Amino acid sequence: MAMVLYVCLEGFYTSVVRRLDRPHIVHISGAVLEACPLARERGITRGVPLAEARAILRGDGAYSDLDTLECGPHRDRWLDRVLPYSSKVMPGLPHEAWIDMAGHYDGLSAAEGVLRSVAQEVPCGLRAGIAPCRWVAELAASSLDLAPLRWEVPVLEPVVDVRRYLAPLPVARLCPVNPLHRARLVALGHRLIGQVAEVPLAVLRTQFGDGAALVSAASQGVWPDPVVPSYPGPSTEERWDSLAPIGCSMELTAVLSILALRLAATLSATERTAEEVLLVFESEEGRCVSRRRRMTKSAASAAGMKVALHAEWQKAHLDFPPLSVRVAALGLRPIETGQEGLWRSRASVTPALVAVRAAFGEGAVRLASEVPIPRHRRVISAWGHANGWR
Repeated sequence: MAMVLYVCLEGFYTSVVRRLDRPHIVHISGAVLEACPLARERGITRGVPLAEARAILRGDGAYSDLDTLECGPHRDRWLDRVLPYSSKVMPGLPHEAWIDMAGHYDGLSAAEGVLRSVAQEVPCGLRAGIAPCRWVAELAASSLDLAPLRWEVPVLEPVVDVRRYLAPLPVARLCPVNPLHRARLVALGHRLIGQVAEVPLAVLRTQFGDGAALVSAASQGVWPDPVVPSYPGPSTEERWDSLAPIGCSMELTAVLSILALRLAATLSATERTAEEVLLVFESEEGRCVSRRRRMTKSAASAAGMKVALHAEWQKAHLDFPPLSVRVAALGLRPIETGQEGLWRSRASVTPALVAVRAAFGEGAVRLASEVPIPRHRRVISAWGHANGWR
C-alpha cells in the first residue's frame, strides 16, 4: 500500500535568522511565508499579504525574502535525518518534504521514527500528515505535540480511506484541481468534495472538457500523486526483506554480500559510481540504525562495495536482529573512462602520436592494432572461440 509522509517544520526560517529585538517576517511572492512569535502576537500569520503585514508593524519589523536566505545547509541537515528511513525524499520549500514510506513492514512506525529523528535535529515545531498520496498527506497535516513523540507515543493518524476523508471537506481543498474549475464547481452547487465525487464523469466532461478526468479522480481520492525523489540527488538502492529477524552473523554476512553484488551490478550496468553508501538495518518495531560511508574508490566494484558494507556493519554495533537491510548508493555520477575516449575518437590521439614519433622516431610508439600477434596465439584464440573454451 502506498504511504506518503508529509513533514513541515514550523519556525524553520526564523530559527535560521534569529532576531529577538523586533518582529521578523520571511516572505515569498508578496505574501508572508513565516512569522516569528513577536509578529504572530500582532496578528500576522502565514498567507497574509506582505503589504498588510508592513502596515500592521508600521516600520518595526524586519523582512527577509526567501530567495536571499541561505537555507541550503540547514535544509540538508534535517533531510539527512530522514535518509535512514527512506531514500525516496522529495523536498518542496526548504522547510517541507514528502517521504515515501511504502518500503517498510510497518510504515506508520517508521514514519514516527522519522519525526523523532527530525525533532532531535532542529529546534522547530512539526506539522505532519500521512496518506496514500502527496496532496492528501499535506492536506491532513496537523501540528504535533513533541512531548509524546519523544516518549514513542503514536502521534500520527493515517488517512486510510481517502474518499471518506475528503467527502466532508469544501471544494476549495481540492488542491490538484485548477482554481477556476473549483470556483465553477461551487457555482454549480457542489460545495463539498463528496458531492463532486458522486457526479458522473460524462456530466463533468460537459463542464470541464479534458479537465473532467482530474476533477473526478481527485474528488474520489484515486488521482495518482507519487513521490518523485530528488534528494540527495541521483541515487539507487537495494534491499533485503526477511520473513524472520536475521539473528545469525553468517546469514547477515551473506545478505550484505548479495546486496553488494546487486548494487555493484546496477552501477556497472548504468556506468555510474557513487560518492557515498548508506547502510540501514531495520527492526520489527520500525527502529532503524544507519551508517554512511564516503567512497574513496569506485563504488561500481563488487569487492569494494562488499568491504565497505561489512566495515560499516561492524561499526553499527547492532543490539537487535534486523528484519530488513537496505543499501543505497548516493551521489551517483558517470564513471570517468579516459581510455574509452581514446578509442572512440581516433582524432584525439593522432596529434599526440605524431608529436611523439617526430621526437623519438617512427618505431618509438605503436598502436595496439599495429602489434603483430604470433600465429600460435591466433590459433589458440580461434580454437577457444570455436569450442567455447576460455
